[in-house]
Amino acid sequence: MGRRSSVPGLVLALVVPLAGCATSGRVDALEQRVSELESRLAAVSRRADAAEVAAEKAVAQAKDAEDAAAFAAQRAHQAARTSEGIFQKRVSK
Repeated sequence: MGRRSSVPGLVLALVVPLAGCATSGRVDALEQRVSELESRLAAVSRRADAAEVAAEKAVAQAKDAEDAAAFAAQRAHQAARTSEGIFQKRVSK
């Protein structure tokens, strides 16, 4: 999850050269804007992390459901074979 560390630095690298020819008020406004962008980026990153955790949980649940379905199918197959065997014994008597 290294995507977070490089983006604020990139934003600063793009904004700092602009500050060289800006007035003090404009520099303050740019710094505030950078701060807002970093906050938004942090929020987006947190949501992405939460989505990743939710996706991993969903994959695990799907795997569990798949395993349970396979087990149920196996048990149903065994029950059908047992029923067929009982039926065949009764018919042959």
